Amino acid sequence: MDHNAKPPPEDADAATWMIHRLATEDGSATYKRRAATVEPVNGQLKERTCLRRFARRGRTACQAELELAGLVLNLRKFCRLDPRLRAAALAA
Repeated sequence: MDHNAKPPPEDADAATWMIHRLATEDGSATYKRRAATVEPVNGQLKERTCLRRFARRGRTACQAELELAGLVLNLRKFCRLDPRLRAAALAA
């Protein structure tokens, strides 16, 4: 890590900013935490809903498809819950 690196210019693209952020100690630590927090969720989503690639084009369409897949995954988990836990979750 280059602790003395200057930040990129204000008009730099997102990839350049991300490279700079990851080169910092704080950015590197934040990215390492991602492996334990975000990636398992993405892995479950891909594995359990077979979401390997998006069927539609465009950011809005892909976002809608991802949200639908997440909803399906959560509903499937909810339906597998013990009926007493399900009732308590609905009452809350």
